[in-house]
Amino acid sequence: MKKIVTACLLTAVVFTAHAQQTTGEDCNCPTPKGTKFLNFCTLVENQDSRYKQELRGMSCVDLTKDSPETILAKVQCMWRKYFTEFGCDDAGFLVPQGNILKYAVNQEFEYFVDGVVEEFGLDINLKDPADGKTLLDFVLDEVARYRKIPEYQKKAKELQEIYDHFKFDLYALHANELTSKPHYQSGVKINLAENIKKKYTGAYALNKAPTNVYTVVFENDKLLMSLNGSKRSELHAESENTFFLIPKTAARYRFAINKEGKYDLTFGSNQNKATKVD
Repeated sequence: MKKIVTACLLTAVVFTAHAQQTTGEDCNCPTPKGTKFLNFCTLVENQDSRYKQELRGMSCVDLTKDSPETILAKVQCMWRKYFTEFGCDDAGFLVPQGNILKYAVNQEFEYFVDGVVEEFGLDINLKDPADGKTLLDFVLDEVARYRKIPEYQKKAKELQEIYDHFKFDLYALHANELTSKPHYQSGVKINLAENIKKKYTGAYALNKAPTNVYTVVFENDKLLMSLNGSKRSELHAESENTFFLIPKTAARYRFAINKEGKYDLTFGSNQNKATKVD
């Protein structure tokens, strides 16, 4: 996406020696210096992928010793503890000292959000103390704001697509949903009741090529899928109706009831659709 806001006037922010803690967790890591948090705003403005390296450093990750599980635990702990310190300012950013996630969308670097979720499993469903709203609230507000400006309808459409991606792929929530809806996470397997798994079993014919049939069976408390009788692969539940084969890939398989009362299986970057035929 091309930049709409090009002005970049970061205000000088003075951080105390001890950043405000959002939890009582002890991450066994010294408190990052205030300039570290401010530096993230610059990384986002420059769409610099080194933010991953910086997150590891701030979390005291040791790549020579730490296991993948330990790395995730360290970065997630740091994020929960210092979430409120990741604030940014810009002339075109309407949330003074708004969280870095919102700032990334403002700077048209929404891939930052995907990156921190996919690489570290960071929680994006946290209220920003700057305005009491979540990332999803902010994007919806931006959609509404740009829709009011005739010459920015393309921008509004792009933001709507970002909103849909965050909501349906990353399980982002609005502030008023935080206590009422499940907090699913991308790539994190959950346990589903047997009756829920069984309702997805059956044969699904690909709409564009009906001879290609995906078969879903329930066996040994697992949901397994195969294409045209090939080897079965286990579908891991990510939410009540969304599954993955491999956590680190973007491929997702979603089941949804269509207008005819049958289940559709949607998957792939092109949103391929297969309809239940038995």
